[in-house]
Amino acid sequence: MLKTKVKASSITNLTDARYFAAMGVEWLGFNLNSKNTPVVPFESIREIEAWVEGVKIVAEYGDESWDKILEGVQEVIPNVVQLGGDHGVSEMMELPASVGIIKEIVIGRDISIESLLQQMEEMEGHVQAFSLNFSPNHIRWQELEQGVPFSVQDLKNLTSKFPILIEMNLGQEDLSKCLALENLEGLTVKGGEEEKVGFKSFQELDDFFDVLMD
Repeated sequence: MLKTKVKASSITNLTDARYFAAMGVEWLGFNLNSKNTPVVPFESIREIEAWVEGVKIVAEYGDESWDKILEGVQEVIPNVVQLGGDHGVSEMMELPASVGIIKEIVIGRDISIESLLQQMEEMEGHVQAFSLNFSPNHIRWQELEQGVPFSVQDLKNLTSKFPILIEMNLGQEDLSKCLALENLEGLTVKGGEEEKVGFKSFQELDDFFDVLMD
């Protein structure tokens, strides 16, 4: 049993999918944004989905064009769609009612807590969770402790109001601090390329899940 929910992101292969499913993650995410690589073919997602049980499939579209997102959702109907960029409530209303939504917000170094709060309030009630992604701008936990771009207390206030997933490069000590956030919805970890077909070293992920195990 994990201390918090986990979304495994950027899954590209069955080895990763089976590992994460065995660890008890809530979601398996597959990149379908043509602006990023690698993009996982629809048929590969169907094949992987047939091998795993008890997890929700997330189509990670990010800031992909809206036409491609609507087309893709019809091709592979996921449990959840992850939207980024400028996609907001008007687009969310066009998705099938059976599909949940995770809204990804990339955290920049110049973002204010006021503007972030406003974004989240506008979409509240339309999403299952907000994914706050600190990784693209290399923001670490120690910087939040210094108030950059906002403080740990600000983050605590957000997790008390909204369902939030955090994506950040966390060492074991920082991971423990992050888990102490009240009402944290969960964490996001990334899959990766296999060293060769069917084989991969999971040592770092094992260490991560060791901290998360009750």
